[in-house]
Amino acid sequence: MIKIEKKVQSKSTSKELYNLVSDVESYSKFIPWCEESIIERKVNDYFFARLKMKYLFFSGTFVSKVSLDDYEKKITALGVKGSFKYLEANWVFDEYDSGTLVSVNLELDLDSKILENALSNSSELLIRKTVLAFEKRL
Repeated sequence: MIKIEKKVQSKSTSKELYNLVSDVESYSKFIPWCEESIIERKVNDYFFARLKMKYLFFSGTFVSKVSLDDYEKKITALGVKGSFKYLEANWVFDEYDSGTLVSVNLELDLDSKILENALSNSSELLIRKTVLAFEKRL
């Protein structure tokens, strides 16, 4: 199982960052390894998103249930379909006078241990590139 916890300080507001990360449909436009991002179904304060990812020589599609907490500025994604045993991602945006502290927690247990090892070895780089892609998008 891969467990990643990352905290990044940003000068952007929590609302700007929350809105950006909540806009899953636009991921394929700016996240390098996301080839397709589609909202399959919306239900009140959550939706089901399908992402097609390609990294190195691995590719796959997965569906997650994404829950939005507008008041607390929190986003939770739980994997419901894909080549994993478990997938959970949490984003929290805490605003302070000097900007926003973004906390990202990811737990991932893949069916393929080869892919899991590849991702585990490059997880820091992947998280950094993802956060950079979000920052450039603002």
